[in-house]
Amino acid sequence: MSTFEPVIVIDGKGHLLGRLASIVAKQILNGQKVVVVRCEQLNISGEFFRAKLKYHAYLRKITRYNPTRGGPFHFRAPARIFYKTVRGMMPHKTARGAAALERLKVFEGVPPPYDTKKRVVVPQALRVLRLKPGRKFCTVGRLSHEVGWKYQDVVARLEERRKVKSAAYYERKRAVRKQLAEAKKSAAVDKKTKAKLFTSDSSHAFPGPQSLGLGGIGGSGGGQTSYFQKSQSLPANTIIRFVPQQTAWIVERMGKFNRILSPGLAILIPIIDRIAYVQSLKESAIEIPSQSAITADNVTLDLDGVLYTRVVDAYKASYGVEDAEYAISQLAQTTMRSEIGQLTLDHVLKERANLNSNITQAINEASQAWGVVCLRYEIRDIHAPDGVVAAMHRQVTAERSKRAEILDSEGQRQSAINIAEGRKQSVILASEALKAEQINQASGEAEAILMKAEATARGIDAVAKALSHGELDAQRAVSLSVAEKYVDAFGRLAKEGTAVVVPGNVGDMASMITSALAVYGKVNAGQLKALSHGESGASSDRSSENGVDQVIAAETKGTSQDVAKTLLDGFERTRERR
Repeated sequence: MSTFEPVIVIDGKGHLLGRLASIVAKQILNGQKVVVVRCEQLNISGEFFRAKLKYHAYLRKITRYNPTRGGPFHFRAPARIFYKTVRGMMPHKTARGAAALERLKVFEGVPPPYDTKKRVVVPQALRVLRLKPGRKFCTVGRLSHEVGWKYQDVVARLEERRKVKSAAYYERKRAVRKQLAEAKKSAAVDKKTKAKLFTSDSSHAFPGPQSLGLGGIGGSGGGQTSYFQKSQSLPANTIIRFVPQQTAWIVERMGKFNRILSPGLAILIPIIDRIAYVQSLKESAIEIPSQSAITADNVTLDLDGVLYTRVVDAYKASYGVEDAEYAISQLAQTTMRSEIGQLTLDHVLKERANLNSNITQAINEASQAWGVVCLRYEIRDIHAPDGVVAAMHRQVTAERSKRAEILDSEGQRQSAINIAEGRKQSVILASEALKAEQINQASGEAEAILMKAEATARGIDAVAKALSHGELDAQRAVSLSVAEKYVDAFGRLAKEGTAVVVPGNVGDMASMITSALAVYGKVNAGQLKALSHGESGASSDRSSENGVDQVIAAETKGTSQDVAKTLLDGFERTRERR
């Protein structure tokens, strides 16, 4: 932790509560102003319920001295818990301790104006570096919420708003940087001009590459020259040094490793102590240059990427490898080539995230002895040959055409199905209509037949009643009806058939009609006889029969000639019409 800055803003997320509190206590006692934000994200090692029981026991402990009062009030907020932890690690009752506590500020979330300031972390207190993998832990925010802190949701909403604003701010910042880089690129001198300038006389205004330290990007001409080396000067031994934040200095005493200086004040012994290596503990990005790789289906690709690394062990990074960045970048190139060789072109394009993860895992397995961890690897650009790109474009076009044809055929099939369904429904409806029509027609005919039968029955009933009363007009009407039906039946028989059956006396129509009337008279007489027999008994039957015979004889004699004449006239008219 550097003391050159007037105020240090520490992001409490992921730090262990006790270790961070001890480091902060030392710094504020030395006069450094410290601000700790996001205290709700501080970690406590151990299970959550264990920490909760301990805190409840701490709250109950104060009631032993004065049970009536219940003890003093204790804050439940995460920031106040961290503040009291720091206060317990220093002499807060003295003037020096009270003045030191005034230089400490703690907050939940990241309130203004600290949201626009650079925030740092303390490696000595990070949970991922201090706790073993798999160890249980809990956050101070959860503990505070369980013991009575009521503003967890409020802080979470404020943090969401701050993150949205920060994302927009950094997006604008990246756009400005990109524009600035493009402006510098457009204003830069091309390579040919630089070559002419560097190959000119050394007495001119432009010195050569060696004088500028360009013989090797690392700054020394005798060492390994690579794309990844950076120039970094070593600090001199001035007895009292201040180690910057996120930096580790390797001190050698008489040529042998002595210790690693942590951020803050450091005192060195002159002459015998020497700062041999300076390792930055910050996350660094290494640009991997473009290189060729062959896929499993024999396609040559040009790929470049970005590797994000961080030094986790300064001793191994200094003594385990000559140049950690150069070694890990070369390892990234070889690993990427080997991973690309196991995949086809289509899988390379589709499984980009899996490819990055596999490369990161392979690099971490090989770089454990170097004290460097690879956080992530991102493939930036993939360039395929022009012929392959053209073939891919044709493939995409063919696939689109295939989908269009399939959709067209599906539409036609659905249209045909809809038309067939419509015809089917129309036929079904027509058949149902015809069925209903036939049912209605049959019902009408049945009702007509029934009504006709009822009318015939009523007519027969009326005739029977009239005959039973002995009305003369009714008998004549019946006789006329029988004669007409006889003539009509005979006419239909002569019209419809080719063979005609005629009675023997067809020429004598009068005798034929007379015989028909005689038959009717006998039938009528039999009916009258039966009726009179049922009403008057055996004696009256004989008198009724004689009376009926007389009536029929009189009727036959008196009217047979008139009826026969009428029927003959009707028959002649019918024959003339035909």
